[in-house]
Amino acid sequence: MTEINKNAELKKLFDSSGTVYLITDDADLPLEVVEVKNIKSSIPEQVAFSVLLRAKPEQLWEQGIFEIRLNNQTTAVFMVPINQTKEGVTYEIIFN
Repeated sequence: MTEINKNAELKKLFDSSGTVYLITDDADLPLEVVEVKNIKSSIPEQVAFSVLLRAKPEQLWEQGIFEIRLNNQTTAVFMVPINQTKEGVTYEIIFN
């Protein structure tokens, strides 16, 4: 599968999921899908998008590569914490 098709398939999965799971050694931790938004790509035929995920307030991790499960598929992503409130920690992932 090409990267272009992979991004399109991943976007469909995020669009249809309310929750994804961060895979850790101890457990799979649920993360709420807050927003899935198209972004402009320099390659017209490529699907580019960003995803905002919300974790529990005590689940603050530094930016890095994490493995997530999404509708029984796993993928490695680079997640960046962008906001922390009493409701939780918001992370951003960009697929480009």
